[in-house]
Formats: sequence, structure tokens, C-alpha cells
Amino acid sequence: MVRLRDDPPLPTRMWVLAPHVWEDLLTAHGFRIGSIDLLRSPAEGVLNVQQLIRATRSNAD
Repeated sequence: MVRLRDDPPLPTRMWVLAPHVWEDLLTAHGFRIGSIDLLRSPAEGVLNVQQLIRATRSNAD
């Protein structure tokens, strides 16, 4: 469910790509991965995880 400020919760289908899938996709498109960090909430019971991907791409294209 996506919770918006002034609207009722909106049911939403989502998918999450594993870090290795992101790495494969980005490298296939000319990016070099610097790091992938999984950021977890310090709050107990919160299962959400954010992926922070640091990547660079050459301007040679």
C-alpha cells in the first residue's frame, strides 16, 4: 500500500531487484559499480530496505 498525504492508501504492485541484478543491468549499459549499500531502518519491526548504488559512466558513448 502506498500512503499518500490526503488520499486513502493506494494498493500497488511492486517488485524489487536484488543488488546483483542491478549490477548486471548497470554494467551492461556501461556503468561501473563503485558500491552497493543496503540501508536498513534502525526502528524495530521495519522491514523496508533501501538500496544505494554508487556508479559512474564514461561519457565515451
